[in-house]
Amino acid sequence: MFSPRPATPSKPDPTPGERSGQRRPALLFPPGWCTYMLICIDGSYYVGLSNDPPQRIQDHSSGKGPTYTKSTKPKLLVWYESHPNRQAASSREKQLKGWNHSKKNGLARGELQLGPATRNVWLPLD
Repeated sequence: MFSPRPATPSKPDPTPGERSGQRRPALLFPPGWCTYMLICIDGSYYVGLSNDPPQRIQDHSSGKGPTYTKSTKPKLLVWYESHPNRQAASSREKQLKGWNHSKKNGLARGELQLGPATRNVWLPLD
């Protein structure tokens, strides 16, 4: 299962022999607040914010997140953006939640650019 980790992991990565399956790259989030977008198994998007994105995304993928992602399991982290504070992250979250599916698709595919702090990633959550 893919699990995004903070920049300073508490323990070293296991060697390839210690882990079954293919090795996936670690996702290093910048410190502070982030707005992120997940794509769910039904093709819908979930937009959220967190000051601990690795933990929050792990919560979503393990069914510990909000009701929506418990019933509509997320499968990919497709986009995130760092912010200097919670207010900025919340403003972006509100903006994205107001977008239609087509516009969110454009953002996920990199067809829309919102600024230098944004990243398109397409990383599986499990």
